[in-house]
Amino acid sequence: MFVLIRVTGFDFTHNYVASVGRDEFDSHAQGEFRGRKLVITFTIKPDPDFLGGDNVKTNDEKSGVYAPGEEIAAGTFTPGYVDVPLKEISNAAQDKHIYLGNTTNLVGILNLTVTESVSGKDLTYIANGINNAYVDLVYTVTVNDDTVYTYTIEAGEEWDQGEWKQGDTVVDLSAVSVTEDTDYSVTCVMTSVNKDSNQKSTNASANIFVYKPTVTFKDSVQNYKKPLNNGAVYENVNAFVDTHKVSIVWKHGETLSTQVKMEGVEPKIAFEYAYEDGVFNAFVMNSVNDVPVNVTATIQGTGTAIGNNEGVTYEHQDCDSDVKCKYRMGDEEFIVHVINALTSLTIKKTGAADIDVNQSFLFTVTGKDADGKDINLTVTVHGNGSTIIDGLVIGNEYTITEKTDWSWRYRFSKWEHKVNADDATTTTGSTNGAAIKLGENGTITFTNERKEVKWLDGDSWCNNIFNSIIKMFK
Repeated sequence: MFVLIRVTGFDFTHNYVASVGRDEFDSHAQGEFRGRKLVITFTIKPDPDFLGGDNVKTNDEKSGVYAPGEEIAAGTFTPGYVDVPLKEISNAAQDKHIYLGNTTNLVGILNLTVTESVSGKDLTYIANGINNAYVDLVYTVTVNDDTVYTYTIEAGEEWDQGEWKQGDTVVDLSAVSVTEDTDYSVTCVMTSVNKDSNQKSTNASANIFVYKPTVTFKDSVQNYKKPLNNGAVYENVNAFVDTHKVSIVWKHGETLSTQVKMEGVEPKIAFEYAYEDGVFNAFVMNSVNDVPVNVTATIQGTGTAIGNNEGVTYEHQDCDSDVKCKYRMGDEEFIVHVINALTSLTIKKTGAADIDVNQSFLFTVTGKDADGKDINLTVTVHGNGSTIIDGLVIGNEYTITEKTDWSWRYRFSKWEHKVNADDATTTTGSTNGAAIKLGENGTITFTNERKEVKWLDGDSWCNNIFNSIIKMFK
């Protein structure tokens, strides 16, 4: 810093000091006047943000007396040295809030204030190479009580000329990956370069809170063999599956990211969906059963991608009361429910003699209905006729058993099940009970042989026709 002191009203030519006396008003005549010395007294105060130090030079070699307009001093002053007390310093450590998957900038945690300063300036102003010309500033950052980093601003350097080190290794702390809550402390030690024992220090601690995503999914209800979501248009099948995602909320405990000042921007999350092959082909609901969907999330932030659902919490939105929801937390993230996957089964009889056109054959049908409730039906077929049962569930297993003790004059021979009406797939069996899995509008045919020809069977029957909204038998 250059300080100019102007002097007026003093005639240096007239008042110069000499060892030989002269006349005060005639410098060529002898006399007792030896001149006058001008003493200028002023106080020098350090800048409020000057950090102090020992053996601080008060003036440099260019300080002296200059005639007006002259650049060369008529005389120079000997530099002085004083000890300036080190200022009281303090620093702050603020909690940081970051998203899982993002890095955090630990360089930004460095700060320093001078307690006696009235300027209110921060480290970038205080450590400008002048205010810290006689002190070293050493920052020590300790993470989770074990990882130690240091940053040194040497005397006379500006704040951003230091290096972060871990031991002797230079490290970059501008992008540090943190996946769990982390505590850290920042210590700053200010040391006089001319007197190592003269120090001031300050310390502060804070936390890095990591916010993690909670993803909520909902179920949907689709009609069997109908376009997904009533024919809505999707770019691909995964776009349909993605419609089940309700929300993504970043939280730390019960604190939402929207309630605090977050560092960085919210990372993207890529979702992969796993479900049975073919169930959504051609954007049609092809499965007769509910389709559980598993989700795998990958967080794509500013740091290394975090996959396999690490750090992700899934929640499930409750289904409407009329949906028979079988969601199991941990087994799947959501379910695509299937309705109206109903079919019919035709029970046919062959082998009855022509004379027994009205002979009744009884069958029991057991299994589950669309609501999962047990059914136990008794079905009658006359002669070589057939009976159709509606309202059964595709894919469910049903057991159809002929009651051989009823039509006792006939002996059971075999059964044959045509799984679907529109293909030739069949299964066969030689016992009077058939456990079959239903396709679409299949047929099961029981074949009998008449063994007793001389006896009446003793039954009588009539045909009752019931009109109702839903017909179970036709």
